[in-house]
Amino acid sequence: MLEVTRVLGNLVRQGWRPKRTLVFCNWGAEEFGLVGSTEWVEDNLLKLSNRAVAYINTDICTSGDVFRPTASPQLHHFVIETSKKIPAPNNNSITLYDYWKQYHAEAAKVAPENPNDFVDASVIIKPLGGGTDHVPFTFFAGIPAIDLTFEKNKLHLPVKFIAYPLYHTGYDTFFLVDSFIDPGFNLHKTCGLLNGLMLHTLADAPIIPFNVTYYAKSIFQIGRAHV
Repeated sequence: MLEVTRVLGNLVRQGWRPKRTLVFCNWGAEEFGLVGSTEWVEDNLLKLSNRAVAYINTDICTSGDVFRPTASPQLHHFVIETSKKIPAPNNNSITLYDYWKQYHAEAAKVAPENPNDFVDASVIIKPLGGGTDHVPFTFFAGIPAIDLTFEKNKLHLPVKFIAYPLYHTGYDTFFLVDSFIDPGFNLHKTCGLLNGLMLHTLADAPIIPFNVTYYAKSIFQIGRAHV
């Protein structure tokens, strides 16, 4: 987040003036029940409900090398199109979208994905769930949201745990991330590029980049899955 604010701050100093207000927030007491974000949303509910366009959440930027975003359905197309505009981590010759698509093609050979999960022909964006700070924005204030993360490759590491084995322990250190989780911080760089480009687009786009076709498709798929 600090790197994104630095980059956008430089644009402001060079004369850029976003058409929409950007608010950067760093939450406290997330592990105790999303206390910081929930209290802030409750305190600003009227303004947020009337004026907020979208919320972008980054809780664990990376616990692996597989891009696994979740998002409100009207923002699915926006996530896909943004991923086509930035390079893949560790490979500048392809886009993040190509990198993302390659994983799902590989995964399909091992364990076919549920076709209802695909938002286009090649990639998956899961619905937003709980457990992180988009919850009060989306499920209380009704604001569309995106949660950006890179997760472990389940094809290579099928063990079930939230992030990585040392997550939230005394060994969860800068050295661990730099040496084992994301050497060179390339995945963190990609995460920052995604956040920055999404914020810049949402702040300046003449038409807010919602795609209601994806919203309708998502409702249809959820309904069909539960019939």
